Amino acid sequence: MYATNNGADNRSDTVGGKVNDEIPPEHLNKIDAGKHYGWPHCWADPVKKAMVEDPNFKGEPGFCKTAQAPAITFISHTTPIGITFLDKTNWPDEYKSDAIVALHGSWNRQQPAGYQLVRVKFKDNKPVKVEDFATGWLANGSESGWLRRNNVTGRPVDVAVGPDRALYVSDDDSDVIYRISYQGK
Repeated sequence: MYATNNGADNRSDTVGGKVNDEIPPEHLNKIDAGKHYGWPHCWADPVKKAMVEDPNFKGEPGFCKTAQAPAITFISHTTPIGITFLDKTNWPDEYKSDAIVALHGSWNRQQPAGYQLVRVKFKDNKPVKVEDFATGWLANGSESGWLRRNNVTGRPVDVAVGPDRALYVSDDDSDVIYRISYQGK
């Protein structure tokens, strides 16, 4: 079982420091019984592949050393919400072990991110890569503070495979549901 996790907003990597838009990264966690995933005191360092302590919101000593690192990370503040696996689609075999994650989008980054679907590629039942799958909901890539309505054409929320084996995507900004299907070569 896998679950997405949204990182905290307005964090700094130094005590009392300036907000850093690049931390903390968003997580895709493999859920295991008895594990904890660091919230709210630690986040993943994708380079070190380890959990690090939030210098401004410390937990009990050693708390982050016992936290489970994520299976893979996404860009900070992209707000991964929905996730579904593609094993029930009618898509080609190279998609069957992969997942699609809806990145709802940032609201307070200087450089916006998200507003898209990403494909999490799996190999040997482990996530190994994140790549763009469906983009275009962020019209021109500029956002300042709260969303500027004319720059965002949609915000994907959830993804599900329907009985017709197509992918359905809900969008709470445009109040629509998209259907993405495979038509063959």
